[in-house]
Amino acid sequence: MNLTQSLLSDQKKFGGNVSYDSFESLESDFSQKKLHPADLKQSVGESLVKIVSPIREKLALSDELSDLIKNSY
Repeated sequence: MNLTQSLLSDQKKFGGNVSYDSFESLESDFSQKKLHPADLKQSVGESLVKIVSPIREKLALSDELSDLIKNSY
């Protein structure tokens, strides 16, 4: 996933999905109030979950290992 490319889901009555190829164009729409803060927040959250999920899965510890770590200190 390229961090400069994002897709923002928007309600159909507000124009539907919008795709940005650069931060500058996203920033411009946001500053001109063409992009609602809630839509931006939702899309950023979804993008972060996609980025972090593979890392979280690799770092997931078994209950036994987690207990050993907690009890070792």
